Amino acid sequence: MKIKEIFLKGGVINNILTLFTGSTIAQAVPIMVSPILTRIFSVEEFAVLTVFTVLCSLVGVIATARYEIAITLPQKDEDAAHLMHVSVTITLIVTAISFIIFYLFGARISLLFSNNDLTGVLLLVPVFVFFYGIGQAFNYWLLRDKRFRSIAGGRIFQSFSNSGVALSSGLFKMPFNGLVAGNLTGQIAATGFLFYLTKKQSLIRLNPFYYSRSGMREQAAKYSVFPKINSIQSLIDTFQSTGVVFLFSSFFGSIVVGLYGFTIKILQAPLSLLGNSIALVFYKEAATIATPGPRLRKLLRNTLLTLAGIAAPIFTIIFIWGPEIFEFVFGDKWYQAGIYAAAISPWLFANFLAAPVAQIAMILNKQLPMLLFSLIGNSLIVAGILIGILVYDDVETALYLVSGGQLVYYSVLLRYYWKLSLGK
Repeated sequence: MKIKEIFLKGGVINNILTLFTGSTIAQAVPIMVSPILTRIFSVEEFAVLTVFTVLCSLVGVIATARYEIAITLPQKDEDAAHLMHVSVTITLIVTAISFIIFYLFGARISLLFSNNDLTGVLLLVPVFVFFYGIGQAFNYWLLRDKRFRSIAGGRIFQSFSNSGVALSSGLFKMPFNGLVAGNLTGQIAATGFLFYLTKKQSLIRLNPFYYSRSGMREQAAKYSVFPKINSIQSLIDTFQSTGVVFLFSSFFGSIVVGLYGFTIKILQAPLSLLGNSIALVFYKEAATIATPGPRLRKLLRNTLLTLAGIAAPIFTIIFIWGPEIFEFVFGDKWYQAGIYAAAISPWLFANFLAAPVAQIAMILNKQLPMLLFSLIGNSLIVAGILIGILVYDDVETALYLVSGGQLVYYSVLLRYYWKLSLGK
């Protein structure tokens, strides 16, 4: 069997290209408008967006208790539909609780991140989480039905909405943070788009009273490993991101947070969408194979080669000419962000390789080892940041320490995935 045969079978390459094209279009607009946004918004406003984003991620990662990932697994559509409604129900509960928390403790949270400008946007976090959780449920339902065009369309719709609102609010000097407004609007638009397509194509009965509570409880219990282990792992990952922003806020202030947050966004967002496109297809195909052996090994190998081919040239350029590129494209005040970009490019490259294929462990029921891996990897990140701050008092040094530790970590992790694919 040829190396590419497993990708050709079942239209896997076509599915990847569909999501890849959609992701590319979705990222073309924000990349094009970024040089404008960096000139009409301050670094401090980007700092508010950074904290808003990590808080949305922190709450959003538990919005569905990760049950949405299980939607693709049951053989019967009715069972999958029960899981979808479980996801939506949990999202409603998490949204209500988070609203109460941010309403009561918003001022203290702003003080914690040393940013008074946060107070006005914190109550938008539960709104974002609500639409994010429901959107994820619809996204995985469409994935189950192999509606890759619909998923790609949702991403494009989100991108245009986000960029359009941010750009117009900045140009017309609206009295609110347009970056946050764009972020929220994009998520609402994407969820509405996926909801419309699901309803139009009659893929699922959207009436929650059609499905029995006993059926929802049965499926929730059957796939309880997702909230017990997978959601904990995801929460640990998000705590790391939040912790890094918190440390930078506490020791260096909002300027560093704004520069760091913008750097992560520019480097991670385009590649993460491309990686997620490949990850969705990899997950579906790996779940179909479901057992270790030559087919799973070839799927893993070809996926990693695809990811490396996409990312290696990009991150090599950033590592060598990051500061000059950022200064030329985004303006003089973003030269320092380019220095940060060069420092974290090895880390993000390794993450880009490993993240899309990480679901092989979940498919093979290895969630507990992955939880331990996650603890180690995130501990290395926090340790690198702390050493860089406390010993060297330098952000750049901290980021290089993190990159070094993550290269070692992901090398070990990828070797583990390879062994899993062979049943070792």
